[in-house]
Amino acid sequence: TKEQYPYDFELQMTYELTEHGVKVSHTVINHDSVVMPYCVGGHPAFNCPVFENESFEDYIVEFEQPENAACAQLTEDGLINNADRVSVLENEAFIPVRHSLFYKDALVFDALKSRKVALKHKKTGHGILVSFPDFDYNISIEKLKVSDSPDCKNRTPRLCSNTSSSSLHVEVPLQGSNSFAAI
Repeated sequence: TKEQYPYDFELQMTYELTEHGVKVSHTVINHDSVVMPYCVGGHPAFNCPVFENESFEDYIVEFEQPENAACAQLTEDGLINNADRVSVLENEAFIPVRHSLFYKDALVFDALKSRKVALKHKKTGHGILVSFPDFDYNISIEKLKVSDSPDCKNRTPRLCSNTSSSSLHVEVPLQGSNSFAAI
């Protein structure tokens, strides 16, 4: 690691069971005498549909508040192309989940006002809430390929809190630390 990343640092990851979920915290401590650039990303994945006898299209992605969002498209190599954007939200707080959302891979939201997003059933309201109060960069919504079997739905959507893009630059003060959590 020192050969590729020549800094003295400590990364602490804490998983805490709470009354209604799991809190994941990352703390980066710079033990070096110089400012240390870094980025950290979390990639939790959640099955959709959550319960049997439900379908993929029974769900929505709901933001904490109405958003205007033009999502950066991904290149063939899976890199974020900030110059190629598609309007996804226009003063709206939710997106109906449908397979066509993911024809070009993930939706990357890099300028949200919301700090909470939910994947939930349209009628029952049951689902999963992800909160990212200290993440300044983005949330992405993507589908994972889970099987090539014809009787499998082939992809499982996930909400992904991700700060590991090369366009994010975070600096840790000398001998300081920076913490953030997703619940």
